[in-house]
Amino acid sequence: MKTNYKNLFLSLCFVSTMAYSQQTVFIDFGSSATETMGNYNNATDVSSSGTPITDLINDTGAATGFGYDLYDGFIDRNTTGSMAPTGDAAEFDAEATRDSFFGSIGHGGVNDPNGGFTLTGLDDTKYYSFEVFAARLGVGDVREALYTVTGSTTATGTLNSSNNEMNTLMINDVQPTGGQITFDATHGAGNTNGAKYFYLGAVKIQETITPLAVDDFILDNGGLTVHPNPVEDVLNINYVLKNASKTSITIYDVNGRLVFNADNGLNQSGTYNFKWNRTDNNGSLVASGFYLLKMQTEAGILTKKIILK
Repeated sequence: MKTNYKNLFLSLCFVSTMAYSQQTVFIDFGSSATETMGNYNNATDVSSSGTPITDLINDTGAATGFGYDLYDGFIDRNTTGSMAPTGDAAEFDAEATRDSFFGSIGHGGVNDPNGGFTLTGLDDTKYYSFEVFAARLGVGDVREALYTVTGSTTATGTLNSSNNEMNTLMINDVQPTGGQITFDATHGAGNTNGAKYFYLGAVKIQETITPLAVDDFILDNGGLTVHPNPVEDVLNINYVLKNASKTSITIYDVNGRLVFNADNGLNQSGTYNFKWNRTDNNGSLVASGFYLLKMQTEAGILTKKIILK
C-alpha cells in the first residue's frame, strides 16, 4: 500500500536522503555561446591548456570541492545536437544537449582520436556513476563513441550519437584513486564514419556511499523510467526490483526544496507503476518548471530530471 508523507515528515525525508550522502553534478560540454543556465557546470574550452574548473557545483548550486581539468583536448565544438531530448535524455537540459565537444581521426586533416578530463577532490571511499549523452543530428552513419572511466577500477561503455535524442549511457560505481577519476572518449568499434567522429555532449555524475548497480537490484536506466516527460497532468513512474526492497519517491524543485514524497513501503520483486498527479504534499497543484525526482531503495538512489508543462 502506498502512503504519502505530509509535511510533518519533512525532516525525516532529509535525514534519509543525507544518510546516502549523494551528490549529483551536471557538466555541459559545448560552446560558450550556448551555456546551460541553472545548476550546470559549463565546460567550453576544448584545449587541454585551457583553464580548469576548480570547484564544480552540484544540482542544488552548492560547491562540491571537485575539480575538472581537460587533460586531453578535443578538436572543436559541434552545435547540431538535440534541442528536444526525450526518454532518458530528457533529464538533461536542452541547452546541454544541443552542442558537444568532438574528436576525429580525419577532420580537416587533423588527427585527434581521443579526448578526456580528470576529476579531482573526490572521496576514495565513495562510488561515482556517470550518465553520458551525445548527439549529432542529420547524419546517416553510425558515430559510436567509446567512453572509459578509470579510478581504482576501469569501466567502459559505448553510445551512438547519430540522430540521438533519447538514449544515454550509464557507467556505474567507479571509486577514485588518490581522489581522482579520469574520463576518456574515443571512437567505438562500431563507428562506420570515415573520419571516426565521436562526441561528448553532457555528463551527469552521481556520488553515493553504496553502489548504484548491485546484483540484488536493477538500478540503471532500465530500472527507473518516467513518462511522459515533459508532463502535463499525470507522471508515470515505473521501476523494477529484482529483490524485495523498501522504496520511496521524492521530488524537489530547482532550489532543493521538497515538493512531494511518498513512502512505498516494502515492495517485493517485480515491476511497479506509481502515478503522480503533480500535486504537492498539501494537495496543491505544482507550478510549471524543472524538478528532480529521486527514487530511493535499500541499494541506493537514482535521479531523473522532470519537466512540468
